[in-house]
Amino acid sequence: MEALVYRAEIAMALDDPDTARTALDRARRVPLSDLQHDRAADTLRHAAELSAGVPPA
Repeated sequence: MEALVYRAEIAMALDDPDTARTALDRARRVPLSDLQHDRAADTLRHAAELSAGVPPA
C-alpha cells in the first residue's frame, strides 16, 4: 500500500493524474488489519491529501 501511495505521489509530480488516480484507487483496496491500519496512519493521511489534489477523470 505504501508503494502505491508513493507511486501516486510520483505520478502527480510528473503531471500524470490518471496514473495517480489508479495507484490511489489500488491503495484504497488493499485489505489491512486493525494493526496494519494503525501503523499506516501517516501513509493513509498522505493518500487522502493526494486524492484531494487529483483532478477528476
